[in-house]
Amino acid sequence: MQPLKLLVNYTTRGRKDRFFDGMESIYNNCAKPEHMRVLISCDLDDTEMNNPDVVKRIAEYQNTYLIFGTSTGKINAINRDLDILPDDFADYDVLVNFSDDQRFTVWGWDEYIRTDFNQLDLSYYVAYLDTDTGGSLSTMFIAGKDWINMFGWIYDPQFFSLFCDNLVEDCAKYLGKYHYTGYTIYQHLLPAFGHLPEDKMWREQQELGYSVDMVTYNQIIAKGIPEYLKQFNL
Repeated sequence: MQPLKLLVNYTTRGRKDRFFDGMESIYNNCAKPEHMRVLISCDLDDTEMNNPDVVKRIAEYQNTYLIFGTSTGKINAINRDLDILPDDFADYDVLVNFSDDQRFTVWGWDEYIRTDFNQLDLSYYVAYLDTDTGGSLSTMFIAGKDWINMFGWIYDPQFFSLFCDNLVEDCAKYLGKYHYTGYTIYQHLLPAFGHLPEDKMWREQQELGYSVDMVTYNQIIAKGIPEYLKQFNL
């Protein structure tokens, strides 16, 4: 049986050094890079990433595809390029959403994911332990392609920054498609937990998340997850 094909969806902006630290954690800890693809989404106006030196350095990694485009925010950037993937990238089994403040901390993270999905099916959302949240919320989105196809996106595009991952877990639990592993394969270096210093972009995302996204999330929850899922015929 062929190993499951993983697509790492990696978005970044204005954080070149953090970006490459993330790339190193992906590749240095990957057991089967030949069965992994990394989609990298950057913004055209991001001169820190959109320059010949960075483009050349990215091309040195195996199986990468770099897209420069225009984003209206964090969640838009995450969803932005899934519909314009080349065939060998679109032909994935499991999608892993990755950001420049996340790091894989376990060698063979990809094999752990394959092992878990081989016991489930590709309609599942799998939550790996986030040690900072103590398992109350997984902040790395990992789901099978059938899950992606049910919704048509990674995160609901009406969100800008926060609470979209809460909604994903709520939906997965309601649908019986939530699997919690109880062990970790990554660390999310959030400034809120003291891992990285705050920067301007992080503060802006936090402000938008708690002033807008939290309201959106609470409105959805007030109406109920079944009502929300009706739009997807689920």
